[in-house]
Amino acid sequence: MRFDYQTTPAHPGKVQRLMREFLEEVSTLTYFDEDEEMELLRDIVLRKGKNGFCTNTTPDDESIVQIYYDFTDLNARKVSVKVFNQNVRARAPFTKGISDVTIALLHELGHNATINDLPKDFDRIEQILDIFASTENFELRCRMYCDLADEWAATQWAIDWLSDAENRKRARAFERAFFKAWRGE
Repeated sequence: MRFDYQTTPAHPGKVQRLMREFLEEVSTLTYFDEDEEMELLRDIVLRKGKNGFCTNTTPDDESIVQIYYDFTDLNARKVSVKVFNQNVRARAPFTKGISDVTIALLHELGHNATINDLPKDFDRIEQILDIFASTENFELRCRMYCDLADEWAATQWAIDWLSDAENRKRARAFERAFFKAWRGE
């Protein structure tokens, strides 16, 4: 049975705390970039927002990462979410058992982890405008959006993180606690 994110969490504060703890655990893992050790994120601010999941840094301190979430967007009734999930599952079939909330959170962390890996001439706004100019088909626009350099890289980072068996165990432990708190158990 498919989980319905349209329902209200029984313990919203606990659900948010569990997400924050998961994000902090993932972000404190150390990665190597050209033989130089680096920490991905220092401070994460998790906020309820609108329009699904998104991320940005705070204007006054770029080391603080804000991740906004809206669970109702995860039911895949929207074409954009459906296309995103198809993109992830096609690229990494092993993600089929991982929840949409986990993949969305990891994808948003991936934006921050890969920001320095993008081509120097990458212009997100220009490319989005090109997508809108090239077609009126909304589903095709969504597919093209998933292929933007920053979106592709963020998704790949999430896939790479989940490709490790220990990380999948961490993700599943988070999901068990998350859905238990959601249902009020």
